[in-house]
Amino acid sequence: MPLNLTQYQEQYFRESFKLSYHIPYLDICSQKISLRGLDILEIGGALPASLVIDHLCCNSWTAVEAPSYDEELGEANQFHRNLAEKQRLLEIGQRYRHYYCKAEDFGDEHLNQYDLIFSIACFEHINRLPLAIKRMLEYLKPGGKLFTRTF
Repeated sequence: MPLNLTQYQEQYFRESFKLSYHIPYLDICSQKISLRGLDILEIGGALPASLVIDHLCCNSWTAVEAPSYDEELGEANQFHRNLAEKQRLLEIGQRYRHYYCKAEDFGDEHLNQYDLIFSIACFEHINRLPLAIKRMLEYLKPGGKLFTRTF
């Protein structure tokens, strides 16, 4: 099973949060880089806190999505779908944060804050990709890594 999820857990994440390609790509990332204890910035999505904080034991997870993402997905967006996840977000506080902005416009207060940037199926949607990549590298701590995959 990917990510050492039980069959039940994998089914839960796939059905509850409409995850498909996300799980195998997250599994590839976790095989290359241990996510335990890391501060991670996700560009172009928002994996559920119950997966990344509780199951993978990341120290923190910050998700950045373009402002139009919520409008495009509507009810498919996890923050509108799952009451248990909403409650979990309240319990873990600042360890999981979610922002609606473009990657290249993410604030300077995030410079040198992250051990890893995780971004899947996103780069093709970024209009100012060279600037976004430059900024992403600035968000990383020294020695930080960028993990990305496309379809």
